[in-house]
Amino acid sequence: MTAYVPIDCGFYDVLEANAVRRRTIEIVYTDADSEQRVTDRIVDLQAREHGEFMILASGQEIRLDQLVTVDGIERPGIASCAV
Repeated sequence: MTAYVPIDCGFYDVLEANAVRRRTIEIVYTDADSEQRVTDRIVDLQAREHGEFMILASGQEIRLDQLVTVDGIERPGIASCAV
């Protein structure tokens, strides 16, 4: 497993908003260097020892730094979080 790379705070807000709205959305992510697509609902976001994860209604877990787009919104390449 590669080291986790934190995602942009604004993009994390997009994930949280989709989880709260309980909408079914398209999620595009990379898995072993190939692009995968899934249509599902985000039910939780969790931080663990090896990174942050999105938990889907189906039970699938996706590491946040593997995301490409969520509901048509592209993940920024550079993490930026103003404190």
